[in-house]
Amino acid sequence: MIGLVTRLVPVGVATAAMAGGTDSMQDMQKAAMDIVYEVKVKSETKQIAKMIRLDVVAGENMPKDLKAYIKSNFRSEGGDPTTDPWQTAYEMVKDRDGSVYIVSCGADKRCGSEDDRKATIMGSKGF
Repeated sequence: MIGLVTRLVPVGVATAAMAGGTDSMQDMQKAAMDIVYEVKVKSETKQIAKMIRLDVVAGENMPKDLKAYIKSNFRSEGGDPTTDPWQTAYEMVKDRDGSVYIVSCGADKRCGSEDDRKATIMGSKGF
């Protein structure tokens, strides 16, 4: 379902742009794309975190090369599975308390800012 939505919304955006949509129409289309990107990044970060969790529970180590791990274990509908919808690489971040997360740096492409999205791989007390 997410794959279908991510394919259809850009078609609508492109169609309106070619038709010379009004500013308010373009704003609505941008808002729709923002929603699609948020849904996509939430789904992908959760899936990546879950895969890593399952591997660790099965006795594997945390991946040292996240990009290689994602490429070998994850498929994304349209695009590079190692990057978020804003074309920034997903990161694995460890907090001071020991929690580990998969992080998307968000639309501003800067990790550590307010628009970051993350999914927990392991909390401070483990799984």
